Amino acid sequence: MVAVLSLFFLGSLITVGFIESGRLLAERKATVVVTAKNESYVNCHAENPPSIVQQWKDSRHAPLGVGCVDCHAAKKGEPDAWEHEGSLIATIVSPKYCTRCHEKVPKEFTDSHHSKAAKSRK
Repeated sequence: MVAVLSLFFLGSLITVGFIESGRLLAERKATVVVTAKNESYVNCHAENPPSIVQQWKDSRHAPLGVGCVDCHAAKKGEPDAWEHEGSLIATIVSPKYCTRCHEKVPKEFTDSHHSKAAKSRK
């Protein structure tokens, strides 16, 4: 009975190890989800400049369907807002934009070394 249980647990460990190692392989990437509201932007910037779309595809947001408009949408009257291809957008997305989905991001950024690095330069 002990031998049977040992083989069962060994088989379980090997199976779980195989499944988990597949998640860590660099060549195995999550499927990118392009929503309808982001499709025209992804298609346009896939060619001009393509690096923008590639960075997005490599991000954690792409498999979740979080795209261009979700992060870059701006409101009328915001100082960094401008009209681009029929939408009001912000070119530079600061941590304040991230609060739409991540309420802790501005505090984490402000407390980070990245934020403090600029303060230390004179």
